[in-house]
Amino acid sequence: MPPSGQKVKWGHMIRATAPGDSAIPQPRSRPQFHPGSIPGTADATAAGNLPDDIFAAWVLGPAARVPKVSTRSGLQAVLFDLDGVLVDTAEFHYLAWKRLADELDIPFNRQINHGFRGVGRMDCLNKLLGEHARFFAEEEKRLLGDRKNAHYLQQVMTLSPHDLAPGARGLAMGLRALSEGGARLAVVSASKNARLVLERLAISDWFDAIIDGQDVTRGKPDPQGFLLAAERLRVRPTQCVVIEDAEAGIRAAHSAEMKSVGLGPAAPFADAEARDIAGVTIELLEALARSPRPSSQPSGQPHAQQRTA
Repeated sequence: MPPSGQKVKWGHMIRATAPGDSAIPQPRSRPQFHPGSIPGTADATAAGNLPDDIFAAWVLGPAARVPKVSTRSGLQAVLFDLDGVLVDTAEFHYLAWKRLADELDIPFNRQINHGFRGVGRMDCLNKLLGEHARFFAEEEKRLLGDRKNAHYLQQVMTLSPHDLAPGARGLAMGLRALSEGGARLAVVSASKNARLVLERLAISDWFDAIIDGQDVTRGKPDPQGFLLAAERLRVRPTQCVVIEDAEAGIRAAHSAEMKSVGLGPAAPFADAEARDIAGVTIELLEALARSPRPSSQPSGQPHAQQRTA
């Protein structure tokens, strides 16, 4: 057993033994349906009534809220990345990875961190470990990923509605107010903490669907998350516009046959660009939804963009 305060490195599980380590609040678990009870009600149904219980749970649960297929002309849905788009938590991720890298004596800087944007936690961990990844068992990697997440959650718990990106609220409300029932909204994030972040920002109820790292088996640049969002929203992928700040997210959007707006470093790869979410207009989103995306341009390569202030 290592002395108090020492970390075991390279191929051994890291254990925080320093005094004063505190428990990190975890996201609330998703509600589960148990036979004999109906989610959202205080009274349990009679035991042995399983078919009725299941039907009642369906009526009161998410399946009853599945929207009709959208018939809106033009823009049908806008899919938002979370980190770097609706809230600036990129610094939180950098500091958490930097802290873990320091604990492992691995060189890490902002340039390396740039390649982590939009990428899932375990993929980032493998990038961090590099050639040394083969020395770690899968369980050790999972514990390292959890440790990075604990560092990140310490900072997430300081978030409040005041940290919402300027312009995000006005854009979301404007999209809701569009004709023919408005555009549907979703968050598609690689983060397994997306729901916690949305709760801290008090904006969970803005979205018709939330897709996070717990819903998919393949992260961006795979289009799985965006296609799942379109399925849940019941919209055509070609009538969706994605707002992203990472190249991996833009590549995923294009693989899903969706249009894209790139913020910051994602701008060169997107169909249109803006400095930040405040620079994204409804007119731009509507125009993108009605225009074909150049099929001759390989996905993930720089595009000639529509530009906005």
